[in-house]
Amino acid sequence: MSERKLTKLQAAALGVEWKPAEELVEKVSNMIEDIINNSSNEEPTLNTNITNTNLMKMRKAELLKMAVAMNCNVTRKNTKRQIVTAIEKQSA
Repeated sequence: MSERKLTKLQAAALGVEWKPAEELVEKVSNMIEDIINNSSNEEPTLNTNITNTNLMKMRKAELLKMAVAMNCNVTRKNTKRQIVTAIEKQSA
C-alpha cells in the first residue's frame, strides 16, 4: 500500500516537513510550461461582433465598462439603451 500524504496542517502538527504530492507538482509544472510556450505578445482584442440581444442582457455597469474600453462617448448618466446604441455604432 502507498503511504498516505499529509496535509500542511497535519505536517505542522506532527512537526514534519510538508511536501506536495509529486504528481501534482509535475502536473502544475507542465501546465506552466505550456502557458509560457503557447503565450504570445499580442494584446487581447475586444470582439466587435456584438448582437443587440446579448447587450441588452448585460448589466449597465458591464456595458459602461465595455463602452469606455471602446472609446464611446458615454457616462454613467446615460441610459442603458443609450450605452447599447453607442457600442453598436462604435462596433459597426
